Amino acid sequence: MWILELTNKLGKVQRFHLVFGGDYTIGRKGCDIIIDDADVSISRTHAKITVLSVPAGSLTQVGYVPEVYLADSSKHGTFVNEAEVFAIESSKKLQDGDKIRFGKYTNATISYSPIIVALSDS
Repeated sequence: MWILELTNKLGKVQRFHLVFGGDYTIGRKGCDIIIDDADVSISRTHAKITVLSVPAGSLTQVGYVPEVYLADSSKHGTFVNEAEVFAIESSKKLQDGDKIRFGKYTNATISYSPIIVALSDS
């Protein structure tokens, strides 16, 4: 499961668990992930993160990590590892540990934590 950890300009940390096959809008109003209104550089709908669905049988493959993408739709920019994600690009593929900045002050890290399922015959 992908995890997005946001830190706003006031130091408040929020964690969001992103499930497979989900689209998550990020912004200051009416979005799946709300960034604190105190950051005026955040657009109403600032960006979108998409976690691809898992193909049948993939979860049983050791080391399988579903792909995740970021698309920017903001006025003040979205940055991955300090490189701007331009709105004219369709999306940017993210990697485990990428550092994301939304606008001027809101920082985030995206990480992948595998789901472990244990089955028992008893």
